[in-house]
Amino acid sequence: MQRVSFRIVADCGMPLQEQIKNQIISSLYTGKIQEGDPLPSVRELAELAAVNPKTILKIYRALQVEGYVQMVRSKGVFVRKLAGEDFTQRRRGAILNLIKTTLEKSHLLGVPHEQFAHLLLRYTTGVGLHPLRCAVVDDAEEIEVFTAELQRRLDIVIHPVLLENLERELAPANAAIRAVPYVLTTSWHIAAVRPLAAALGKRLLEIKINPGVFGEIAQVMRERNVGVVVRDMRTLHTSFDVFANIFRPATDKQFLIAPADNAALLERIARESDIVFTSPLCWEAVRRIIPTGVELRTFQDFISGEFIETLRVLQLFEDAVSGDAS
Repeated sequence: MQRVSFRIVADCGMPLQEQIKNQIISSLYTGKIQEGDPLPSVRELAELAAVNPKTILKIYRALQVEGYVQMVRSKGVFVRKLAGEDFTQRRRGAILNLIKTTLEKSHLLGVPHEQFAHLLLRYTTGVGLHPLRCAVVDDAEEIEVFTAELQRRLDIVIHPVLLENLERELAPANAAIRAVPYVLTTSWHIAAVRPLAAALGKRLLEIKINPGVFGEIAQVMRERNVGVVVRDMRTLHTSFDVFANIFRPATDKQFLIAPADNAALLERIARESDIVFTSPLCWEAVRRIIPTGVELRTFQDFISGEFIETLRVLQLFEDAVSGDAS
């Protein structure tokens, strides 16, 4: 017998009774719980939902009348045994309610039902989606890392623009840039890129960096000697100002940054570090020189999930329907 648990969301717009009912049905259907399994006590569920116990008691009584639960004096509340046809019918009703509620919300947002269905199909199957076309402006290492990650996480076509070629690349005479509606760069370079993107009528988007990259290194720096290796010292991932002056806590631990082609500094990092963080582009080279007792780490996701979701939204709504889908 498994103890049933609920996830209650106070501000989701769905009454507590409906949330509990739908979660019972879903858990039964997926096999997470069985008929006869115990439910949280009135007091426990009241604390979880942050409501008066009387409210939960009223909900349980209503669910008992509807046939979802059974309340047994001095023993508790249990999932009621449902006949197969009864259960199937109730589940279908719950799915229908979900559809109706979702369509009501889409209507409130000004999205007609047919348009919403089209967007949902694009989102769930990818049918009708076209690769997002973007220019990425940065130094060579960052462009390579960002491009690999964006192509792994999205259906996207990248046009790389090196900072040293910025004015030549983002120019009206450059035919290759005309088919690119979006220009991506980091906050380090956005001031330089903005006027050029605006002159071309391109939408400029700031690449948000995954805070876990900085946070993980900063946390480790509290207790361990840290080394960081990159191919290009200009890359933002290892900005000395960021790590040494902003994130570095009051600690006597060693912190070293080195480009992959500086043999003397790499030797020192290998000798003095407890843990080494490296760019994915330097992993193999660094792995060969780091002693077996030194931990080596890299990052797969430099870009924040929030920014990836921004790009997904752009791709979903680009040419999704005739007219304005937003």
